[in-house]
Amino acid sequence: MKIAVSIPDRLFKQAEAVAKRSRLSRSELYARAIQFYLKRFDREELTREANDYAARFDTALPAREKRRRYKRLLEIEW
Repeated sequence: MKIAVSIPDRLFKQAEAVAKRSRLSRSELYARAIQFYLKRFDREELTREANDYAARFDTALPAREKRRRYKRLLEIEW
């Protein structure tokens, strides 16, 4: 699908340079960038929802243990 978008000149120039170095077409670069963003957004939203859900049932643990476990979850590559 073809679309038209407006982006700042500086961002366009940076994207052009990356596309050239990566030997990607402009379309391929933008498509990959959007895919990357959407995957990250979905993962963060899913993590937030899971944390909110778990918090409702995780009342037996002391606050210190909850913080330790939460910190550990943030270190895991999902």
